[in-house]
Amino acid sequence: MKQKRLLLIASYNRSILLFRKDLLLEFRKEGYEVLAIAHNDSPEVGPSLEAMGIQYTSVPLSRTGFNPFRDFVFLIRLIRIIRDYKPSHILAYTIKPVIYGGIASQFFQGKMFALITGLGYLETETGGTFKKVIRFVILNLYKVSLRKADGVIFQNEDDRVYFHEKKLIDSSIPVKIVNGSGVNLSQFDLAPPVKSPVRFILISRLIRAKGVELYLQAARQIKATSPETEFHLIGQLDEQNPDSISQAELNLAVEAETIIFHGFQNDVRPFLRMSSVFVLPSWYREGVPRTILEALAMGKPVITTDNTGCRETVEPNINGFLVPKKELTPLVNAMKQFIDQPELIETMGRASVEMAHAKFDVTGVNHAMLQFMKVR
Repeated sequence: MKQKRLLLIASYNRSILLFRKDLLLEFRKEGYEVLAIAHNDSPEVGPSLEAMGIQYTSVPLSRTGFNPFRDFVFLIRLIRIIRDYKPSHILAYTIKPVIYGGIASQFFQGKMFALITGLGYLETETGGTFKKVIRFVILNLYKVSLRKADGVIFQNEDDRVYFHEKKLIDSSIPVKIVNGSGVNLSQFDLAPPVKSPVRFILISRLIRAKGVELYLQAARQIKATSPETEFHLIGQLDEQNPDSISQAELNLAVEAETIIFHGFQNDVRPFLRMSSVFVLPSWYREGVPRTILEALAMGKPVITTDNTGCRETVEPNINGFLVPKKELTPLVNAMKQFIDQPELIETMGRASVEMAHAKFDVTGVNHAMLQFMKVR
């Protein structure tokens, strides 16, 4: 009988602990050995995984950008790891791990599954000729890498439609749609509503497509008439990403006391607990934003965009508001509703918790993935 081994391929290692820890522990419960590989952006991740019985190997990878030589080196490393580890199952997520993991897996016998966590910067509505060339290359690499996949897992229906319409996967390849990455409801539990002062919070990589710049503009406008309202921001600059906001822009907002900036935080729960409303005015091609799921679980109303991946988390006027992408006035108006009617913070927050339990519990999400991969 073939030994049960899972190889998880990620782009950066912090995401394994943040988004995949519960899933990997489920594989361990099913008797699987687990090896996770990723770029070693956070040195503490390896020891943490090893302490849970999960093997870890660092493989250098540039998460953004296109460098054929470095990407080829990454592919060769993957081929060698798969050859030596002989996994029965491979699970890859984010663009480069899916592409190169899919190509490398075609030389071996293990089952290959791709988890599509959104299309990200690849399908945002900005960029010139160079980006169009990169998009063309990536889409064709997807076709090559997924032609022998044993299954593709999507986090929203829009992405499944996109992959089929673009013919990135054959209609014969099994697909599954799950509700994002899920959230551990025992770790993100209900927090009391915060009505005074009203505190908005955005947690994200600090890129324009996530709506960070729009959030700063909305904060400036509202602070002019409601100076007691607070706007909190958690995240870090993404210097490798051409869409990143600048340090100067961030400094200007902090010095003007428009926002309260907390930098990157490993544990966002204390900040969600003290907040009133979660805001993510993203036009990024999301899967389902994990930060929104954490806010739902802690009983926070949500303002986000009527955008792929985001709209799945809000029932308009029940647990929050959906606003058009890239439009400042509707965002400001949605925020003002909570300032003018603070009782919405409590009623919509209760609806958020109900949605988290009904739809986004990580146990249900992981169970669906394990069944689809024929692990359980």
